[in-house]
Amino acid sequence: MRKLAAVLAVLLLHPSPSAAEKPAPDPGPPQFILTESLWNLGRFGSPLKFLRYLHDEGFTGVNLELMDDRGGYYFYSPILEESRWTRNPDLLDGLFRALDDPAGPFHGKPVLVSMDFSGFVRGASRRARELSAGRIADFLEELGRNYTFTDLTSEPFSADDHNVLFAGLGPDRKTLNIRALYPDFEEYLYQAAFYDKSFTRAADRFITRDASLYPPGAPSGKARSPAYPTVGFGDFLFAFGRSLDREVWAGSAGGTGLPEGSEHNLLVYRAAQYAPRGYFVLSNKGDFNIGRQTREDILRVQDRSRDHGKKPVANLVMGSGRKEMIPLPVFVEPIFNALLSAGYEVETSFRELREGADLYYIVGGKEWLDDLPFFETVLRLLDHRRSRFYGPVVLHPMAEIKSAKFWKDVREHFHIPPTERGWIRNLPATVRERELRVRWKGALPYKGAGMTRLGAVNIRAKGGDALASETVGGETLALILRSGNHYLVNGNFLHLEASYFLSKMMGGAIAWPASAYVTSGRYRTAVLAAEESDVKVKIPVMEPAGSWTWRVYDAGGNLREEKEMEGGPVFEVHLGPHELAVLECSDYAGDAGKSRP
Repeated sequence: MRKLAAVLAVLLLHPSPSAAEKPAPDPGPPQFILTESLWNLGRFGSPLKFLRYLHDEGFTGVNLELMDDRGGYYFYSPILEESRWTRNPDLLDGLFRALDDPAGPFHGKPVLVSMDFSGFVRGASRRARELSAGRIADFLEELGRNYTFTDLTSEPFSADDHNVLFAGLGPDRKTLNIRALYPDFEEYLYQAAFYDKSFTRAADRFITRDASLYPPGAPSGKARSPAYPTVGFGDFLFAFGRSLDREVWAGSAGGTGLPEGSEHNLLVYRAAQYAPRGYFVLSNKGDFNIGRQTREDILRVQDRSRDHGKKPVANLVMGSGRKEMIPLPVFVEPIFNALLSAGYEVETSFRELREGADLYYIVGGKEWLDDLPFFETVLRLLDHRRSRFYGPVVLHPMAEIKSAKFWKDVREHFHIPPTERGWIRNLPATVRERELRVRWKGALPYKGAGMTRLGAVNIRAKGGDALASETVGGETLALILRSGNHYLVNGNFLHLEASYFLSKMMGGAIAWPASAYVTSGRYRTAVLAAEESDVKVKIPVMEPAGSWTWRVYDAGGNLREEKEMEGGPVFEVHLGPHELAVLECSDYAGDAGKSRP
């Protein structure tokens, strides 16, 4: 078993719902958590002064790192001392004493304390500090004996090590939280799904790590993986949590893709999207201060989440394992952007269809046919003689559309002749749309871009319908095929701007191509620009609101414009890079005579 390379944390919060229970609606305000290192608290003078700082700045808790990157720990632990880690003064005890002070500002209130192990188990020079699986369980028991806590938080790790930690939570069944860092979380997803598609031992709460918009730019420092955007990956996490009835909290981690201060816009965008019950932010972020500005704007949006739980549901179905799929951040950005702009709430599943969905978006890699029952289920969904589902179905292979076995049925459904085959290691950079050139090929560090050679002329000659096509190597190739309410997307590496074409398959809410994130619904539309963009959104509702309140924030999170405007079916705005627009209905016609929450 690979040794546990994780971040563990002690979370002094009210326990989360158990894995078997659906989280109950919580009408209270969300948690606002600051991340700070325990050994840096000396600059505040005392633990009590630090807690007063948190209180005065509007935070409701703190995420404290207990162990530095040199292998030093700052709390009492005989087990770590035996493992040749470096013992330092017990700073945690002083903080707990300050928390228990009846005169203190945080007496009886939640505070989060985290411990980082990941830096000590990577590399041969630090193997002496590594804990075995059995000692991890012993350590957790010791920690619970010496300090009072309810939750543990960790970075993602392998499915096997996850089970070790899960078992180490002990008979009291403390709540387990996972911070979704890429690529470790993706590895955990595919490993766990292979053995248990229901994720019966999944964490009780997940935390996003939003660090960059599209495209994020080159990696810097000691990055362990290419620099990928994190917004779509975070959207996937929210959908994953919804599917398992688990809470997902929004977390900001900074990054090269965000200018200083724009964490405000990303967190407010998350509030408009999902109204999460908690927010994590980093310390030492310059002028960025969640207490004075961001918290107020989040609460304004959070309180108006009237359409949460009332939207149609889209099921994003993962049809293959990690080895057959391209990296999640590479392909999910335009998919989620199209789905969220169309007003859907998204749920995920692995090699199975969730009942009750209003739309199915099925992605798969090279080996879809390895799971024959699943592929037969997909074919039944496409067969109008056997299927009773009449909503949109989108197939999006991340590898070649083959000709053998069950692929013949897919080809027949979309009128693809057997002559149209073969893998092209390229994608058109742009696709013509009337007088426009819309970016199609992704702009991320990925070398596996490709598509199946599907000649649009030959497909149309057989009665097929190419919704989008473009010339590649002198031949016009089909990019999106349509058969009734079913669609086939050809190409594995799409630009965020390509969500304009994907949105056509689900109502066309993105009415103008733009490099921007869009989430829309009956009561609220939010747009976060990745680049300078002219954005045009068709609100996905039959009856438009009578009036709207429009707020625009600049890249630093400052309110640039606020006004009341007449309601209508289309919303247009010009935004600079990293700017945010939030449109909320002031008077919705469909709410006449109803009380407003």
